[in-house]
Amino acid sequence: MVLTLRQHSMESGGLDGFVDDFFVRPVNRRRGLGHALLDALFRKCRELGVLAVHVEVGSGNAPAQSLYREYGMQADERQLLTARVVAG
Repeated sequence: MVLTLRQHSMESGGLDGFVDDFFVRPVNRRRGLGHALLDALFRKCRELGVLAVHVEVGSGNAPAQSLYREYGMQADERQLLTARVVAG
């Protein structure tokens, strides 16, 4: 799991955290590892003064959505737009 911080966000009015590459291998799922990792992440965010935490999750990934909702995370009206940039 990677946590990237953005210094000032207009949405939250301060420091934002972005979770990337959060993945528990299938063989290790349903053992509390996701909860343990998110507990540690949110604890560290509170220590750092992070005001909001964001994560991208697929619309069909109900287990991950459920886990994130347990931490107060919810979908908003925004959509992630992506452009692939190729050097050349």
